[in-house]
Amino acid sequence: MTSHERAYRRLLTLYPTAFRERYEEQMVTLFNDQLREARAPGSGARIVTLWFRSLGDLISSAAGEHLRKEELVPRPVDPGAVALIGEPARRGFARTEYALALLPLWSWIILQIATPDYMNSLFANPPSIFGLPAGIVSTLVAASLMTFGILAMRSSGSTSGKAAAFLLLTIPSLILVVLAPAIISMIMDVRV
Repeated sequence: MTSHERAYRRLLTLYPTAFRERYEEQMVTLFNDQLREARAPGSGARIVTLWFRSLGDLISSAAGEHLRKEELVPRPVDPGAVALIGEPARRGFARTEYALALLPLWSWIILQIATPDYMNSLFANPPSIFGLPAGIVSTLVAASLMTFGILAMRSSGSTSGKAAAFLLLTIPSLILVVLAPAIISMIMDVRV
């Protein structure tokens, strides 16, 4: 198993368990096939492009899979499993929580549509980090923060835990999405 496959399998944990059980092997096989094609001679940037495409697809489709309602299957009630009267029912991850957790993604899409010139500096090469354009690195960091925010909000059972995940992960991701193009443009202006 390559490091790319290992990383991709870890990212697939963002999908619901039932979805992963059904499609994980097919998705990994497709990813490995695309990775093999991307490694063809003279195509060094294709691996980066594959990862960007895979991350974008993963972020958008994993959220959609969590929002999709599962089919209701009637089953007998186990008297021992009935909750006590007055015990609060545990509710799942609500749509509004997903919408809040995906706020950086919505902002990026709105900025891309409304002001495409503002977002152009993200992929300019002069300011670079680890040899990549600074915008690509900032986009990856923002996407990672947003993803960890979704996972933390989803796994937290309390409202205060969800609020902390939102404040510590989602808000910094949102700030990075909104301010990174301006900061990169200022750096490029100073260098010129």
